[in-house]
Amino acid sequence: MSDPGGKSEPPEPEPEPTRLSKFLKTIELLHPLPDPANDTQEIVDSNSILGKWYIITLAQLVYIAVFLPIRIGFRMKGMWPWILFDILFDIVHFVDIWVKMRTAVEDNGFFITEKPRIRRKYARSVFGGLFFDVITGIPVDYFLMGFLSYDPVFRVNRLLRLFYTYSYFRLFEQFNPNFSTNKIRLLKAGFKLMFVAHLLGCGFSLVLEIEGEETDRGDPQLVPSGGRTFSWQGYYGWQDLPIQRRYIRSLYWAFILMTGYGNTIPIRTIETLYTILVTLVGLSVYVHVIGTVSSLVANLDATSEAHRTKMDTINDWMRYRRLPADIQHRVKAYYDYMWETRKGVDERTLLSDLPTYLRLELSEFVNKDIIQKVPLFKDVSKAFMNAVILHLQPRVVLKGAYICRVGDVGAEMFFISSGCVNVVAEKDGGETTVLATLTDGCFFGEVALIYQTKRTATVVAHTTCELYILKKVHFEEVLDEFSDYAKAILEKAAERFGSQAENAKLRRVSRQKSEAVQG
Repeated sequence: MSDPGGKSEPPEPEPEPTRLSKFLKTIELLHPLPDPANDTQEIVDSNSILGKWYIITLAQLVYIAVFLPIRIGFRMKGMWPWILFDILFDIVHFVDIWVKMRTAVEDNGFFITEKPRIRRKYARSVFGGLFFDVITGIPVDYFLMGFLSYDPVFRVNRLLRLFYTYSYFRLFEQFNPNFSTNKIRLLKAGFKLMFVAHLLGCGFSLVLEIEGEETDRGDPQLVPSGGRTFSWQGYYGWQDLPIQRRYIRSLYWAFILMTGYGNTIPIRTIETLYTILVTLVGLSVYVHVIGTVSSLVANLDATSEAHRTKMDTINDWMRYRRLPADIQHRVKAYYDYMWETRKGVDERTLLSDLPTYLRLELSEFVNKDIIQKVPLFKDVSKAFMNAVILHLQPRVVLKGAYICRVGDVGAEMFFISSGCVNVVAEKDGGETTVLATLTDGCFFGEVALIYQTKRTATVVAHTTCELYILKKVHFEEVLDEFSDYAKAILEKAAERFGSQAENAKLRRVSRQKSEAVQG
């Protein structure tokens, strides 16, 4: 509004957004793929918030998996303090439904980011969909509180949420890409074993609670003399034990029965039926766990066996050729290093199987910082840089090996990914003097990319080194493709290497190449 004098009132300042409103606004629609309209940092923050939310929902699953079976199996009918955690995690569950309807999902390799499509896909999913989440969240215990005494068995539908456990294993793999897949499989197998034993142990206690005082009476027919009878749980006075000792004995009983062995005798019908069930379930779980471990060992042995077979073939060939012992030792050392660091994986073959855009991303991540240090490649476009990176080839050099020698005609440039090399001057008599030491991220031999000259220094690997090489022929292909940068690079090379002894020759060759490019 404006006053009679024509002056308008200043607008009221907007209220400071609360932390909750920021959270809800950020999580309203989370894009797992970079969006050009959004800042990269905002995308990272969104994924970070979603990751924290996953931790909260995971805490809900842990609470249900651990405590709900115990409360049902040991007949813990008290409401307090469980009711507080029950209400809290039920709220978390329904908020999670709201979050899922606003979180982008993947469908056949494409991410769905439109809210209506997200909701439709979520509603149509069978397991893990809207209907499933509603069923597992129905508060039956709250509805029956006014009619029946409180019993944790009314919350049994919450156990169905444990179906989501495997989705958290997948998330763990996504957030921890460096974590071994074999370790993930072992974690899954261990979780199955422990959780099934936990459930069966709580079920064992539930059977005993149902039997009540009959638990300790056993079967008089097993002891005709009228002495003490056998009991299924293998312990008299079960009802008088504290819950901690009862749980430990229940877990022990479950592990024993799951193996098919059993040191207790079922007496009544319900005990016999439950023992059969436990044995069948337990053997199935153990077969799965043993199969998983056997598969992992078999895969490891298969890879090791392939390496041993390859080494036997190489050793036979070297003996056939009667190679000197020192050469044989270096060949074996090379393959041993490749096995220890890469488990026999050839990096060049691995990269060649990838599409160009993925190969470029990997190569750029590994080599971009090294390439940018080369003075010749400053002020070039990203496309030029990417073309150079795609031509880099990996090479492993063992300790003490000569990478290049004085007088050799240079045809490639070297980048040190890891390791240490010495630039040495060789004297008469075989003596060498270290002129410089180059380590990770350094480069040498760049003059060979421009001029057909001889090496002016000898480079020796001080440690085992992992190098990347750029060959002259590949660099010339890049110059032909990006001819607008060729003249500037050649002129820069002439200025950089002008102090060398063959300065005049180098400048003449540089001018000839520049004229050829212009022509």
